[in-house]
Amino acid sequence: MTGSFLGLMGSYFMTICMAFCFSDVTAPASI
Repeated sequence: MTGSFLGLMGSYFMTICMAFCFSDVTAPASI
């Protein structure tokens, strides 16, 4: 259960980081 929980949190954190980095890159272009 611990390994599954860590995997879930890891994928969730990675998704948030990817979305944040992507928005940070595209935001200046949209402005």
